[in-house]
Amino acid sequence: MASGFWDKDRILLAEYLKKGGTMTASYYTPLLDKVKQTMVSKWQGNPSKGVLFLQDNASPHSSHHTVKVG
Repeated sequence: MASGFWDKDRILLAEYLKKGGTMTASYYTPLLDKVKQTMVSKWQGNPSKGVLFLQDNASPHSSHHTVKVG
């Protein structure tokens, strides 16, 4: 499974889950941190203004732990 994150100009990050792996909150939450770090480095600054983060309501995306970090 692939997870992709992009902005209006380019792909920011593509991450691949190991074969047979399961997307859980404990896998997904550190991925969000990695996305934030990538945004800061590629945008050369604080990306918090004007960011719209869209994700579906899958269990790893809507868990309390993930929502708190995101």
